[in-house]
Order: sequence, then C-alpha cells, then structure tokens
Amino acid sequence: MKLEKASLIQSLPASESIWRAGDWVEVRSLAEILGRLDDRDSLESMPFMPEMIPCCGQRFRILKVAHKTCDSTGWEYLRAMKDAVHLDLRCNGLHHGGCQAGCLFFWKTAWLRKVDGPHPLGWPEQEVDDAASSEAIEKLCCVRDGDEACYRCQATELKRASTPINPWDLSQYVKDLKTGNVSFADFVRYGVLALLKTVKVSLTATRGRFKKRLCDCPTSNGKTAPGTALDLKAGDQVRIKTWPEILTTLDEERRHAGLLFDPDMVQYCGTTREVARRVERIIDEKTGKMVHFSTSSVILEGVACTGLNCRTRLFCTRGQCSFWREAWLEKVVADDLPPRPEAQETQDK
Repeated sequence: MKLEKASLIQSLPASESIWRAGDWVEVRSLAEILGRLDDRDSLESMPFMPEMIPCCGQRFRILKVAHKTCDSTGWEYLRAMKDAVHLDLRCNGLHHGGCQAGCLFFWKTAWLRKVDGPHPLGWPEQEVDDAASSEAIEKLCCVRDGDEACYRCQATELKRASTPINPWDLSQYVKDLKTGNVSFADFVRYGVLALLKTVKVSLTATRGRFKKRLCDCPTSNGKTAPGTALDLKAGDQVRIKTWPEILTTLDEERRHAGLLFDPDMVQYCGTTREVARRVERIIDEKTGKMVHFSTSSVILEGVACTGLNCRTRLFCTRGQCSFWREAWLEKVVADDLPPRPEAQETQDK
C-alpha cells in the first residue's frame, strides 16, 4: 500500500558523505520504502526491485559507497551516482526471467537506516506480507515487445539514474578514499599505475601509433584459437590459464566468441578457482531483452571486477561478475589440487 503523493518524498538521510564502507545499516520496511518511490517504483530513476524485498528489515554492512559506477552499455568513463551504496547482496534474477548476471544491488540511502551493529541474537525476522505491493513492483519488471519479453531492472536504468563524470575530476578519487572504498595503499598503488598508463597512451597517440581502445590490455594477432568444451558445473575446480595462453584465444578486439576479456580479469590468470555456476542467459542492459549464451561460460567463486586495473574505470564500485569462457580455463582434478593446510600438517607428523 502506497502513501499519498505529498508524503512520498519524506526527509531523506543526509548526504552520502556520512556513509562509509563497513558501516552497519538496516533495510527499511517495505511500506517505508514504497513511501519513497515514484509511480515507476523508482527513486531518482533507480528502481526498487522485487528481488530486494526479502532483505527488508534485515541488517547488513556496507560493502562500498556507490558514489560512481561504470556504464556497461557503452564502456564510457565513470558516471556519478547520488546517495547510494552497495551491500554484499546480489540479484538472483528470480523476477527477471532468471537472469544470471548476478549484479550487486544499488541501495539508495533513503531505503536504509544506519544502526550500531547486527540484530541481537534471537531477534525475530521481519515478515514481508504486502503481497499486493510486491506484485505491483513485479509488473514493472517486464513488458512485452511483440512476442519477446523486455525487462526493466537497475542495470537497464543505470544510465538514467546517473550522470557523467569528467575523467579529470579528481574529487571522485578523494571520495573513494574518504568513504573507505579504497585503502590508502591501494589508492596510491593503483592511482600511480593508472597515471602511468594515461601518460603512456598519450605519448603513443602523439607518435601517431595510437589506435583508440577502451582499456589497457594487450591485443592478440586477431586469430581466435578454438577452445575445448569442459562441460563445467558448479563446484568444479578450474585453473585460469596464463595471460599468454588466453591471448591466443582472443580476436583483435580481445573477444572470444563475442565475449570481451576485460583487463581486470588478467589479475586472476594462473590461479585456481571454483565454479559458482554456468551462465546461460543475461539481460542486455541496452535493450532489456534476454540474451542467451551460445558458447559455454561460467562465473567463478569470488571473482568479480575490482575496478583497480582499468584506468577508465578506476575504483569503480559496481563489482560486476566476470564471465569466463571455457576456452580460458582448465579443469583441475582432485589429485592435482594442493593439500589443505591441516592435511599437510597431518602428513608432516
């Protein structure tokens, strides 16, 4: 049940500058959140999604203050976001056609209240029983475009909910530090690396050998090596191939079967990871239509974009899951895995 229009915009929390990574927050009740939404169930063009409803009344720590975000519809420079944070909560796509992108939710600070810590032991969980309101929100998630479903979610509305940032606006990086999004050590390290990359690109351009690229990762010779189908499933252990090995699978645009190998993924090369799930379908953020993967791809546990290794998206908070082609991975059998520390201690004894 929604409140009257006059009371929709109630006094909002103070500026995002008081919100810091690591702070505890409580998600307001569904009724309170609905009272802060417009007729499209949005606040400042950012929709509140039905997948977020089970979080109402629960407490979480702020993962990062989402004062800026990337725009994956065109890989532009970063965009500014007003009064929003990320909690360590990802969309399960339940009400969006089973989308498997696993995006972090954007939480407007008006939907949260700051608290001192987690609920005390034995605290009763809040029950969300406003079925009519939940159904109303869900109806806005999907419309029909002829025979095809067209979805609306935070990712498809991201460009409307944010504004461009001048890449030379240094205040964005100061805010990264002040909000606790980035440690001082990482701020210095990756800031210097980004500056060096920028200087290198500028010098290359002045010598007339610069071909415009969106990021800073080496390119292949344009020939794509075929991959071997691994038939991976959740729980499988894989080794991510080395960067030179992966480079042989990419075309001149750093893609394999149309999927981009992002510069931020290079840091994971050579490591062993567990498969979280297969990826078969995601929502196209430009069109809102479901895209089905024709080539095998997976998401790996604990592997997401860090925003540290691409100068055009430096310290981006969005944390998008990385999609991995099976051609970039090798399946690891149990005998090849290193022993766990406790197992090694037993052997030593």
